[in-house]
Amino acid sequence: MRLQFAHKKGGRIPENEIIMKKLRVIAKEFLMKVGRSVVSGNFNLTTVPFPIKASIPRSYFENIGVVPSKLNFSS
Repeated sequence: MRLQFAHKKGGRIPENEIIMKKLRVIAKEFLMKVGRSVVSGNFNLTTVPFPIKASIPRSYFENIGVVPSKLNFSS
């Protein structure tokens, strides 16, 4: 028995093709940065910058402001 969202070749069926395209672009950009650092000879995964496209459009302080309301809602 297979789950309804399981792909026949393994993995999951993408629910939204637009989001999948964006994720592929982000992954390609990240792998290109890793490849450049490997070729240059100074590979350190902790210093490879995270693609800004993968960030959410909210700041850390905006996220902190949401947490108390979620805690009150869950209790």
